[in-house]
Amino acid sequence: RVLCDRLPDSPVRARALHGLWWVSFARGELPQAAALAQRILALAEGDERGADPGLRLAGSSASGVTLTMLGQLTQAQRHLESALATYAAIGDTLPPGMFVQDPGVEAGGYLALVAWWRGEPGRARSLANEAVALAGRIRHPVSELIAFHLAAVLHYFAGEPQHALAA
Repeated sequence: RVLCDRLPDSPVRARALHGLWWVSFARGELPQAAALAQRILALAEGDERGADPGLRLAGSSASGVTLTMLGQLTQAQRHLESALATYAAIGDTLPPGMFVQDPGVEAGGYLALVAWWRGEPGRARSLANEAVALAGRIRHPVSELIAFHLAAVLHYFAGEPQHALAA
């Protein structure tokens, strides 16, 4: 993080911050993860050449995922919906290797959790199914793992252990 802070603002720095976000998020350091996600968004929008949609996607998804886990569902929903809209616009043009997991799968899966917690079970199930279908279409193992995990969580919330085990 110290070395990253020494770099000038650039897309490369934002991508390094996204990697740092993953480490903070995975370690459960959610306030740090939220701050890193906001820095990515700021760098994406502050680029002199115009907003970088790939970085905006990374920042929106990271913000939404983190805010979901922090229980800030209104803000999480806004960021995750923004990530899905950006993904719909550029998903097919993302450079290979830009993301560890597919950001459309990730945003859709976490938006399914948000919808469930906000009392929208039909929407939650639809979003989870879409995330699983997208992960299957792109045939990306890490993204499939995320999609199936989040679908199983929804089945668990719904009191459907047999479906959670199947997912």
